[in-house]
Amino acid sequence: MVIGLPLGYYMLSYIYTNALNETYDFPAVVEWISYVYAIIGTILVSYVMNKLLARKIKTIDMVSSLKANE
Repeated sequence: MVIGLPLGYYMLSYIYTNALNETYDFPAVVEWISYVYAIIGTILVSYVMNKLLARKIKTIDMVSSLKANE
């Protein structure tokens, strides 16, 4: 998040300045609440996926999974 949020802002600014033609003039403005939503969303999705995958990993029988490769 520390690297991704500023990098996303600079990428948005780059797209607005280089990809749009000269007839459009949009400044790259990102409100602080958008950063809060991005941080909360990232943490929430990571937590939920971690819980779902941890439950599935616990059900794997390691002995039979190792034998299957032979």
